[in-house]
Amino acid sequence: MDFQQYVISEPYLGWLLSGVGMTVIIAALSGAAAMLLGVAVTTARISDRSPARWFARIYICIFRNLPPVPLLLFLVFALPGAYRSLTGAAFPRNMEFGLLIAGLSLNTSAYLAEILRGGVRGVPLQHWDAARVCGLSRSKTLLLVVYPQAVRITLPALGTRLIHNMKNSSIALVLPL
Repeated sequence: MDFQQYVISEPYLGWLLSGVGMTVIIAALSGAAAMLLGVAVTTARISDRSPARWFARIYICIFRNLPPVPLLLFLVFALPGAYRSLTGAAFPRNMEFGLLIAGLSLNTSAYLAEILRGGVRGVPLQHWDAARVCGLSRSKTLLLVVYPQAVRITLPALGTRLIHNMKNSSIALVLPL
């Protein structure tokens, strides 16, 4: 087996480079969406409102325990079929890539929400109190004081989960994109 014959020569090098590019694009888009959704779910999870807290708990429970493969297979294959049978219209074309990003984001955001919640709980109560004394509202306290510290505390775990997200993007190989 010759490395140059099977890896560097055409068409293999083109396939390899396109696969790396697609992996980076999928991981970046789904990671950014998961981070935004994870912050929103964390905010709901630590809120004083009971319905928001229950919704966040149910969301985390479902999407942390649902493996990404069945989730993505459902979104890419079953959802268009259900849409077609319910509406009688064809599913919009070229939506598979968006569904792939959505599925990976839903799965990863549940993990990120729990990681961030642990980081928020790690911020000392004196910092919350100091922000309130300075006149910051609860939302500004979270945005300007608590979340930056929570991200600093949980940065290793967040990085690990985003690496898992990149590895999960290999599932796209079996989906018709």
